[in-house]
Amino acid sequence: MAGFLAIIGVIYVIYKLVSEAGEEPYEPGCIRNSLLFNQDMNKVRFKEMSQRELDRNIREGKYR
Repeated sequence: MAGFLAIIGVIYVIYKLVSEAGEEPYEPGCIRNSLLFNQDMNKVRFKEMSQRELDRNIREGKYR
């Protein structure tokens, strides 16, 4: 029984990894062309802003 559950767990993890790999990390649209978005993305790269703050700004529509 434990082996069966382990196999189901492994299949689920593989499924999640494959499905997340195919998703776009951000909404398509004008975000990629936004100067403000690129500036904030550079802040994330240089640890001046957290990824959580960038995600919150995207959800709130700051870059539209």
